[in-house]
Amino acid sequence: MKWKWMIVFIALPLCLTACWDSQEIEHTRYIHAIGVDYKNHKVKIYFQVISFSNVAKQESAGGQTTAQPIWVGKGEGKSFDLATDQLYHTAQQRVSWSHLADIVFSERALKHPEVVQAALDTTERFNEIRNTIWVYGTKRPLMDLFTAKPIMSYSPAYSKLTSPMSNYRQFSTSKPIQLYEFIAQLKDGSKTAILPFLSTTNKKWNKDKDPFEVTINDGIGIIQNYHYKGHLSPSEIHGLRWVQKNTVRAPIYIYNGEKQLGTIVFQNPKTKIIPNIADKKLFYTLNVKSKGSIIQMDQASTEDELKEKAVIAIRKEINNTYKQGIKRYADVYRLSDALYRNDPKSWHNLSKNGGLKLESKMLRNINIDVEIINAGKTKFKRK
Repeated sequence: MKWKWMIVFIALPLCLTACWDSQEIEHTRYIHAIGVDYKNHKVKIYFQVISFSNVAKQESAGGQTTAQPIWVGKGEGKSFDLATDQLYHTAQQRVSWSHLADIVFSERALKHPEVVQAALDTTERFNEIRNTIWVYGTKRPLMDLFTAKPIMSYSPAYSKLTSPMSNYRQFSTSKPIQLYEFIAQLKDGSKTAILPFLSTTNKKWNKDKDPFEVTINDGIGIIQNYHYKGHLSPSEIHGLRWVQKNTVRAPIYIYNGEKQLGTIVFQNPKTKIIPNIADKKLFYTLNVKSKGSIIQMDQASTEDELKEKAVIAIRKEINNTYKQGIKRYADVYRLSDALYRNDPKSWHNLSKNGGLKLESKMLRNINIDVEIINAGKTKFKRK
């Protein structure tokens, strides 16, 4: 009887499945980023492939290593899928999309809704691609963006392109957006999609004495119902940080004429948009509340003086960004969505062609309540 059980135990492992079709990690090429361009009636795709050897070394040792090259492949076709399939003809090894970290649209591609729709439809359906990848736009050539490297020989996995939140928490401008958020905003008729733009510069950092090109924020692109409204430069979006959700840290520079009085860093501003309809006319009230700390004070000033000038500066930034959006027929603060959530019936009555026309006078009231909670390591004299 015992020999029968022995036969069973010996035969049982033979019934288990094995990894017959497994692939060695070093024999697989992992796509790290893809760029979508459109030129001469063809979709052009750029594939960024990086080595992950630096990532493991930097995370374990915490130090810099030898810079690894960035490989960029290209493909083109009449559609997004045809262009991406071009990669397989020249990849040499198996290609994996499971580590895709971001997708970048050129401004030319954003101007063609069908190109954006096809790209998002494919990435949303393909089971290897996660819905949490980052989405960007750019006015720069995609090759320049994909070959820019972080300083100190760090892996591109730690660049602003792939890991934007650490920098955003320290200096909040336009909030990074993930794929699922971007798709949801495009499909919601009352919302405006705010797409962060990236560029490159070699004027800020040097490697020894040689200019070193790095990635830099380059404002935002505004898209509604898949239609590209235009681009706002970094100097035109200062007001956005006071209105968008999840702003972490926003410095404001206080001036008395041409002379700087000091710097106040505000954290986690809270904003409420209140739509109102009076005499069949729509207008909005914007309430902003935040607490800040004094980081620099160049001239002796009272707390009330600093608060007053901070309120004036914040209101000016909010008004300026709103007007820049109006020039592009874009709802940069998503005022339309605020009315839709508050009073959908009025939104349907006032909207035309799936959108709400905004005017400069619609943002009637901007109420700002700021509080200075400390002056850093130096004590602040209060009245």
